[in-house]
Amino acid sequence: MYMMNFITITIVNLIWILYSMSEGLSEGFFQHYKNKSKRQSFDTKKIFNIQRFLVLISTGGVLSYTLGWISIPFIISQVFMFRYFHRIIFNHTISKLEKNNNLSEDDQDNPILKVMDKEKTPMVLLGVSLQIFIYLFLM
Repeated sequence: MYMMNFITITIVNLIWILYSMSEGLSEGFFQHYKNKSKRQSFDTKKIFNIQRFLVLISTGGVLSYTLGWISIPFIISQVFMFRYFHRIIFNHTISKLEKNNNLSEDDQDNPILKVMDKEKTPMVLLGVSLQIFIYLFLM
């Protein structure tokens, strides 16, 4: 039983991290080509937020089906880890696409994301530590 829980947690976390990184890549491309597009009124932030929510609900559903109520802290820790992996790939994509690196990180509309950007390393450490603590002591 514990091995099945461990495998489920590991697979769901890998899916979430890979999704975070792939979304950072796609947002980097959208941000780079935003000013070059004819459709400047198209709001991609809403679409990305809906995608994040759907993937989080999907992975959370798998965790809650397997683990039960103990999955809630795992889902919260995934939210903490998202911004770290997303921002690494986003910044790398932008730096590869733009020679001047003149894109500011303050181009975001959501103030919560600005706070998460400033505290991304402590948040990923909190997310990983929370998952390790939950798995070791509550499982």
